[in-house]
Amino acid sequence: MPSASGSDGISKKELTNPMEGAEFGGMRTAHSPIVVFGVILFGVLSSCSYSSSKMLTDDEVAVLFLRQKYYSRFLFVVGAGDTTLRSFSIDNTTGSLTPAGIVSPSVAGIGIDIHPTLPYVYQTLNGSDGIEAFRFDQTNAALTSVGVVTTGNNNSHRVRVLADGNSLFFNSVQCGNTCVWRLPLSAGLPGTQAQVNNTIPNNSQWMDVDPRGRFLYSANNGGGFGINMFQINGSSALISQGSITINGGEQPSEGVFNSDGTALYALVQNTRVVAYSINQTTGVLSLLSSDPLPGLPILMHPKGTFLYAFNTGSGIVRTYRINADKSFTVVTDQTAGGVSFDHVCMERGGRFLFLTKFAAPGVILTYSIADNGALTPVATLTVSGSSQFMQCTTSIESRIGWF
Repeated sequence: MPSASGSDGISKKELTNPMEGAEFGGMRTAHSPIVVFGVILFGVLSSCSYSSSKMLTDDEVAVLFLRQKYYSRFLFVVGAGDTTLRSFSIDNTTGSLTPAGIVSPSVAGIGIDIHPTLPYVYQTLNGSDGIEAFRFDQTNAALTSVGVVTTGNNNSHRVRVLADGNSLFFNSVQCGNTCVWRLPLSAGLPGTQAQVNNTIPNNSQWMDVDPRGRFLYSANNGGGFGINMFQINGSSALISQGSITINGGEQPSEGVFNSDGTALYALVQNTRVVAYSINQTTGVLSLLSSDPLPGLPILMHPKGTFLYAFNTGSGIVRTYRINADKSFTVVTDQTAGGVSFDHVCMERGGRFLFLTKFAAPGVILTYSIADNGALTPVATLTVSGSSQFMQCTTSIESRIGWF
């Protein structure tokens, strides 16, 4: 049998080490694929040689595996103050931003999400209700509206596109209770929405879907507070799995998942960060760990190794290491360039983090991310005007190579 190292010292670490930038920053996919046509060619290559007398070993064939690595060329930011949606080009060496495109949605928004494979972004309509879809040019990030969907209610705060790209969910915060709508997508274009739930207590602003599209969670802003849990049942109504109470009277302001959808991390209304495991059959949550930290927002690193939570009162960002059991451990606190950062998103390769500052119109801060999770400020962009930036997202590109 071959040893752990080939005769020329070629290691198997290419197969066993975690891939760099392997998952989407939005945590939509469980694993990034390894392009393994090296395996397909194994029968051919194992019968060939470097020279007329030397055969390829198993270890040497291992280096033929190529990786698919994700990165981002564009950043998209919702502007609530001046009713804009803006795009920016990302310098993949420095993380600095260059304004690229700007468009005026029909109504000012809050939430945004991106199609996993096609050049479309979807913004919520906060002044009315629903979403507006935009196509972006893959060369220069210019934005074009391609469809508006409204429900006749008020205030949509969150939108989430499913990993298969065939549908999305958005909420209506004031429709008697908070309602959830499912919208089919055809090649990225919106179809006709269908209400799938109307029982969530009023003004429950946060909503999200696990990366594998099986479970939907929303804030419970009344009748017990905490988190509502649902199974996603195709295009039919959501199947309630009940709710969990958080400390008797709190609700999450934000939540993020790990990459394979086995854990949810929630930033509870200005009090604490909480980790939950997710039952893979029912979607029911179980408490793993908790840490007192008032603030907003929260973000998971694409590798699933670090969690970031921001204290808007003190301007501190707290970094957590994700443990093997999905609980977390505090690593460090560091200053994050001031206070009142409301939203955060990440370059898909996990190299840069972008903070938008609602209290300082038009400000976006860029941080580089070290291998140990530490953040370093690298750039500040200020856009003229009165744009109070809300949620942001980044484009999803991939390349194949010897990373």
